[in-house]
Amino acid sequence: FFAPSVGPQFQARFTLSTPQGARSEETLETGKSREVGLRLGNLTGEIYIVARRDDLRRAFLGALAANRLGAHPEANLVQVNVEEWVMPTMAEHRLGARPCWRSLYEATFVRTSRSRP
Repeated sequence: FFAPSVGPQFQARFTLSTPQGARSEETLETGKSREVGLRLGNLTGEIYIVARRDDLRRAFLGALAANRLGAHPEANLVQVNVEEWVMPTMAEHRLGARPCWRSLYEATFVRTSRSRP
């Protein structure tokens, strides 16, 4: 984690909501093996880093949101959040800082009546 040539770790987090107000949260890695999780994290990083234009990022995240809405037909809204794992320096760690996920980009998608399965 402290090697300068090692890039950051990314993840996509989804918060799904139903019309009744129930909420659930998952990541692309939910239910997958560790290796699949790393590969999906790399994919998320590529979406964030390579697609520097907001319209391209939103299109990529829209595809991920559509996938999650397809897997959860009871949900009518999904919030997609691209996050980066922030590792503090050793000096920051000694002062109490701990690793955490930092939000880099967030988009919300709503299922319309036309898009119901």
